[in-house]
Amino acid sequence: NPNLKHLTESNFDASIKNGMWLIELYSPYCGHCKHFAPLWQDLAEYNEHLEDSSDFHMARINCISQGDLCQKLKVEGYPSLFLFSQGSFVEKYEEEREWQPMLTYIEMRAADYR
Repeated sequence: NPNLKHLTESNFDASIKNGMWLIELYSPYCGHCKHFAPLWQDLAEYNEHLEDSSDFHMARINCISQGDLCQKLKVEGYPSLFLFSQGSFVEKYEEEREWQPMLTYIEMRAADYR
C-alpha cells in the first residue's frame, strides 16, 4: 500500500515529533512479520481517518534497511510495535496481534491523545 508510511533514519525524528505514532518494526525476512503484514495494512487503512481527527499515525520501519535506527530504538524481536507521542517513546504494544484487540488499543490511544 503506497499510503502506508515507511519511516527511515532520515525522516524518523521529524515525522514522529508531532502527534501519536504506532510503528511496526519488522524484517522482510521474518516469517512472523510476513504473516502479520496483511493485518497491519488492514488496520492502517481502516484507521487512516484518525490522522485528521486525532493526529494518530501508523507507519513501518524496515529494520534490515534501517538497522542503525532499529538498533537505536532497541528493537529486540520482529515484529515489534512501538507507540510514540510528540517524539517520545510511550510503550511497546504487548497485547494479542489480532484485529479486535489491536483496533481497541488504537482507538483508546487515539482518544487519549485527542
